[in-house]
Amino acid sequence: MDGGVALRIGELAVLAGVTTRAIRHYHRIGLLPEPERASNGYRCYEMRDAVLLLRVRRLIELGLNLDEVSDALAESDGRELREILTDLDADLAVEQDRVAARRKRIAVLLANADELNSSAEKDAVLAQLKDVTGAEHPGLARERLAADLVEVSVDPVAVPKVWETYRRLLADAGVADSMLSAAARFEELVGLDPGDPAVEALAAEAEGLGGAVLAMPPAEVRELPGDPIAADRLLQAVTTGMDPAQARCMTLMFDRWREQSS
Repeated sequence: MDGGVALRIGELAVLAGVTTRAIRHYHRIGLLPEPERASNGYRCYEMRDAVLLLRVRRLIELGLNLDEVSDALAESDGRELREILTDLDADLAVEQDRVAARRKRIAVLLANADELNSSAEKDAVLAQLKDVTGAEHPGLARERLAADLVEVSVDPVAVPKVWETYRRLLADAGVADSMLSAAARFEELVGLDPGDPAVEALAAEAEGLGGAVLAMPPAEVRELPGDPIAADRLLQAVTTGMDPAQARCMTLMFDRWREQSS
């Protein structure tokens, strides 16, 4: 001990504005060194421990994860910290742009709230799809849901491009026939075990439709994993409540299509 007043873990937690559970976790992962213990077994902290803990809290508040905090504290001359903070600032700038884009989309939706999910372009595509599949096709309800998701998720400027591409695909007899065949087999998966060979077989067959599928969504949907409008989130929304075998097949299809685009 260096002398001076020793702090118990609860007192240190109050001083640093964290929980005792957090302090114990930092000890377990090596972020904070274990202090000396008194004869009764209690940890005894000194002000240097408080200073270190306050630095940890500050770095976490800046947005660093625990691994980055550890790296920053290990680099005594501060060069690692500057590098981490520079990267963090760049990430925050990107996130700020994404938030601004989302707010712009929301503003457009609010301005046209009475017309949500009822654009003429979407209705025309769904009507064209019904002509191709037949009015009783069980997949039409799912296609309407996917269309609604596109309308409220994608930048309104890009939405007409999606529907224009979809119309061209449906107008191509070869592509339309392939899509119709895959859709019919997709409905046959209902009730099957997700591990049934038919699931893998259909996903493999649908790989040939990858070019057509990938041409539909704009770049912002395909290339921003982690963003709320990314393809993963759309896929998750579409497969929610879907038959398990169909959901697995849809996921396998998207995985194969993404491999084609990479």
